[in-house]
Amino acid sequence: MGFDVFNALDVMDNKEFLETLKFGIGDGNLQYYLYNWRCPSMTPNKIGLVLQ
Repeated sequence: MGFDVFNALDVMDNKEFLETLKFGIGDGNLQYYLYNWRCPSMTPNKIGLVLQ
């Protein structure tokens, strides 16, 4: 489908351009979904998430 997900904080008055770009206000809770149908089945102990 070609979707990208972006997360931004409301700092330094950036709310003005974030609203113009149609960013919505979130609740601070992010949900991660895996939409890669070519990926083989994995057990939870083989999955990791790295945030930089």
